[in-house]
Amino acid sequence: MGYFNRTKAGNERDYRFRFWRSRLKDWQGYWNEVPKQYGETEFLKQVGKTTTGISVSNVVVNAIVSNIVEELSIGREDHVLDLCCGNGLLSSKVSRQCAEVVGVDVSAVLIALARKYHQPENVEYFCRSILDPTLYAQLESRRITKICVYEALQYFRPEDLRLILRLARKILPHDGLVLFGSIPDAERLWSFYNTPDRKAEYFRRMAKGTEAIGTWWNKQELREIVENEGFSVEILAQTRTLHTAHYRFDVRIRSSR
Repeated sequence: MGYFNRTKAGNERDYRFRFWRSRLKDWQGYWNEVPKQYGETEFLKQVGKTTTGISVSNVVVNAIVSNIVEELSIGREDHVLDLCCGNGLLSSKVSRQCAEVVGVDVSAVLIALARKYHQPENVEYFCRSILDPTLYAQLESRRITKICVYEALQYFRPEDLRLILRLARKILPHDGLVLFGSIPDAERLWSFYNTPDRKAEYFRRMAKGTEAIGTWWNKQELREIVENEGFSVEILAQTRTLHTAHYRFDVRIRSSR
């Protein structure tokens, strides 16, 4: 199961938490309810692209899109699968750089918004779980060349990641790329929960199984999972332009099928 270790200089303490299925948030329910708290066109707030409750700037959004395009080497001939695409804000922007984007999300509310506001001609959306094997069977004819999972791995555990990789392998070509973007870094947990009040809130939420972020990933554990599934892996620092760079990282993996 997922866990994180934290060692504090001068006063060594080991914080190790395991995320048991019965103690996790109902993320599907969460992402069906949270968007309803905002206006229909408050796209950034709907998907949590905020800092202290304020939507991030267009500069940050454009930096995220540029980061995805660059790290996946997306070109005009690529067919991109955007897993956990939310309301399609990023999917539609990435679609300007490639042949096609297929977006998938388990939230019916977010997919409805994506179809209404962010569906150019070369984008199609599916309301499905990304853990559903029948989804990938359905996508085998779509010639997917790249896969993006942005700011979403936190909602899954190691056993889920193993399944995602095995399913992705079925549709990716040899040397196909997958980007797991903006992953919470277990070693930098306290860079996010960086005040006494925030730390106290973290421990309260952990005790209830409702921690706000989800799974904080240990880089070495993640690397071992990916490599054991037969993929090569690169761990990448986020560009400092991003509002998440102080506590998140990216992982780019390559299929060897």
